[in-house]
Amino acid sequence: MTAGITQTGWALDQPREAEGYARARLVLGMSGVGLWVVLCAAGLVFGASAWLPSPAEAGFGGHALAWGLVVLVYSGVMLPLDVLGGWVLPRRYGRAEQLAGGGAGFAARLLRGVVAYGVMLWVSGLLVIGLAGWLGVWGVIGGATVWCVVLLAVRPMWAGVVARLRAVEGPAGDRGLRTRWLASEDGGFTGGIKGFVLAARGVVMPAGLIGVVDDKGLHRLTARRAKAVESGLWRRGQLFAVLFTVAGMAGVAFGVGGERLASAAGVAELAMGFTLWSFLGLLTLPTLSRRAVLRLDRELGQAGEGLDAEIELDLRRDGEARRRGVIEAIFHPIPDRASRADASARSTTGAAYDAARSSIYLGVAGLGLLGRAVHCNVGRPALWVWLPTD
Repeated sequence: MTAGITQTGWALDQPREAEGYARARLVLGMSGVGLWVVLCAAGLVFGASAWLPSPAEAGFGGHALAWGLVVLVYSGVMLPLDVLGGWVLPRRYGRAEQLAGGGAGFAARLLRGVVAYGVMLWVSGLLVIGLAGWLGVWGVIGGATVWCVVLLAVRPMWAGVVARLRAVEGPAGDRGLRTRWLASEDGGFTGGIKGFVLAARGVVMPAGLIGVVDDKGLHRLTARRAKAVESGLWRRGQLFAVLFTVAGMAGVAFGVGGERLASAAGVAELAMGFTLWSFLGLLTLPTLSRRAVLRLDRELGQAGEGLDAEIELDLRRDGEARRRGVIEAIFHPIPDRASRADASARSTTGAAYDAARSSIYLGVAGLGLLGRAVHCNVGRPALWVWLPTD
């Protein structure tokens, strides 16, 4: 049914093209993330925000315009990385599932995603300027908390704005969770669990698996996400992502100061500082997500359920069967197939489902600049809201 699976487990060999593609994306992601970390650190050290108006130098409209120009510069710097990640590498390594519509289709998808994502980043900055001028730092922190919850609540809708997603008929879910199957022009779309942090409202599943994985496998995938909710792993991951975002934003906001935050200059400083905070999350949070995947593997395995459908989902992400330990520990919230084959031997302490990539999505609330630069989604707008998950 699925490449790379045998009767006794997973075949851990893999096509050289798949291995090369995964490594090329990792290098691209490291380059993009590294670029923004260096630019933000240098910007804070050398006072790059001095080019933007301070609170006394413009009204709300002037600050809104200046912050909009910053967002345009950000989008322009990201453009070469987007082209490499969304077009050049998939062509180089024969990833046909990412090349729907040819060059014109890719350009249209990228333009739609860049505009929508830029608007969201711009609006987040305006909220900070307005709340800082009205209520100071504590208003910004409270607003950030509410904004994170709103971003999670509107995630399914917003994903359909950033990228074209079509609802299709698919197997019904179970355990009281409504299942919605969405077709994406990017075959790497995985969907996720939707809800308001404490209450899941359903699951979003990738329609690209219909006809590739049998009905039993599709049912296992929906049951797996239902199990993530039942076990509390999903709720823990969402809470962790929100707390991580708000904590980072609070620390940087107090450093910038409430008065200065009510300006384009202060918002730019917040964006640079929060980007550095997000970088720390990229290095640490994947462990929590990886442990949640292994715990689900263990619990579902004890129930006699196989993982062949999960392997198909993995193949659509990058197809790596094995990774070096340090590479997986830092960059991959979803363990490789070799690790999952022996899930019982791995620690699951502190497991939090999808904490790492939900925090990347929520980074837009803190004006973080890494949400489109990580290796799993650079150049792929369909994955900017629903980043690849288990």
